[in-house]
Amino acid sequence: VPSSAIQRDGQEYYVYVVKNGSVARTRVLVGLQNSTDSVITGGLSVGDEVATSNIGVLSNGSAVSVVKG
Repeated sequence: VPSSAIQRDGQEYYVYVVKNGSVARTRVLVGLQNSTDSVITGGLSVGDEVATSNIGVLSNGSAVSVVKG
C-alpha cells in the first residue's frame, strides 16, 4: 500500500479499510517500507480497499465515496 496511507498510534500501525461506504480503522503489521510503498504482512485480506487520500480527516466510521481513476 502507499506508505502515506499508513497511520501510527504509539507502537501500532493502522489503515482505514473502506467497507459499505464508510471506513474502519484496521490495525496492520508493516514489513518492508520505503518512502512511497509499504508491504503489509498482517491485518488485511486480499481484496480489502484501503483509503489513500484525505487520511488526516478520517476517523473510524467516516462516510467515504470511492473514486477509481
